[in-house]
Amino acid sequence: MKNNKKLYKQQTQNAKYHFDQGVIHLRDSNFIEAENEFKKGISADPLSLALIINLGISLAKQNKTLQAEKVYKRALKLKPNSLEALINLGDLYKYSKPKVARHYLDMALNLQPDNKNALDICGFTWFMEQKYDQALKYYEAAIRLDSDFKRALFHKTAIFFLTGKFDIAWENYITRYGATGNIGSPIGDKLPFFKGELNYSSKLLIWTDQGLGDEILQLGIIKEFIEKFPFEVSIITNVRLKEIVERSLPQVNFFSLTKSENNKYSISDFSYQAPAMSLAVHIKRDLNEKYKNDKYLVPCENKTRELRKKYLKISENKPLVGISWRSYHPEFGENKSIKLRFFMNKIIDLDCLFVNLQYGDYESELNSLPSKFQSKLFTDLTINPKGKIDNFASQINALDFIITTSNSTAHLSGAIGKETITLVPKVGPGWLWYWFEERSSTPWYPKLKVLRQGQNNSWKNALNKSRIELSNFLNKRAMVTSN
Repeated sequence: MKNNKKLYKQQTQNAKYHFDQGVIHLRDSNFIEAENEFKKGISADPLSLALIINLGISLAKQNKTLQAEKVYKRALKLKPNSLEALINLGDLYKYSKPKVARHYLDMALNLQPDNKNALDICGFTWFMEQKYDQALKYYEAAIRLDSDFKRALFHKTAIFFLTGKFDIAWENYITRYGATGNIGSPIGDKLPFFKGELNYSSKLLIWTDQGLGDEILQLGIIKEFIEKFPFEVSIITNVRLKEIVERSLPQVNFFSLTKSENNKYSISDFSYQAPAMSLAVHIKRDLNEKYKNDKYLVPCENKTRELRKKYLKISENKPLVGISWRSYHPEFGENKSIKLRFFMNKIIDLDCLFVNLQYGDYESELNSLPSKFQSKLFTDLTINPKGKIDNFASQINALDFIITTSNSTAHLSGAIGKETITLVPKVGPGWLWYWFEERSSTPWYPKLKVLRQGQNNSWKNALNKSRIELSNFLNKRAMVTSN
């Protein structure tokens, strides 16, 4: 008997250890490692509902939908009224099968009508069916339960953006930064949130957030703000953007999100702080209109000339077309990516040199290409897209045309005013509100055109259209050159 108790205690301790390790991996977006830890935990304690449900979450994060469904249903066999299992099943199918998702969510809401997560996800299923009034009812019910429920607030905001109610959309968007306006601020609540109170003696500290692509978009909003309100402004943003920001916005003081000896600033120097996106409330620009200038970021001219000369020599003066085909977002990257061979197959016969603008681990995919593809795709190993953005921006600027999936390359190319095609997923996993839903133009980047993924997650039509766009561009360029 003592041995049995000792064994049970050891198994319980092992299960808890693996559960704790799995949760850490989930938090850090290490989903494969999380899956392995939860499986080890279940081996020690097969009846642990917490381990089973978290295994389902780790599988869902890897888009292993069928496996995740089986795991959640296993949890329901153990506990038929498991609220968490029902909500997670709803979450699993909210994009692909909204009616199936609602079946599980309705069961959850029958058990707990005031569950904000079930209400929010249920609203999203209506959003996916473009029944926005119905979606709003669920979002508002969730927000009544928790006025700071950021996910529901953001989903509600997306509806206002998509339906053209931009003033309401921006007012709702900034609720993600909380009642103080400073949630996510690198300096916390040490300065009050800017609500439009500036005068010529005031100094404003602006900070960017959400990742490199979003930060580049936000620099455009900052540029519009200081053009309209010429006050003294400083910004805290990604250190990789330092050189191009200082060249493009010489009137602002630059500080990086990474503190260093050369990056010191005193809070007492400023009157207010603001997340960059909140400035859109004060600009009040109609998002049906394009940004008035072709660009707002300025690459280094000398580096651009150097690289263009180099590439034209390699291409024998043929046009230069940059391509990027992959996103490395830990959860939605696959939804925003296209296999390189399929990507290039649509355009390989056009008379130009393709220049690799892809960042991250792409070598195996590149090496698996047929030789005829490899001979037309040049990779410049002297440029590191994950290093200084200034050099990468000059590389993009040295080219004639860009085709890219929805990643930071799209934002940078658009911001420096290059002719750009951006291939974006349909509304669903990996879709971002600032690409909107149907329009091909964008208010952020005047020379960027959006082409969208089709039904059944097919990129075929978008790639066919990108070929037409590139072919037309090359023909016009040839006519200008011949004249």
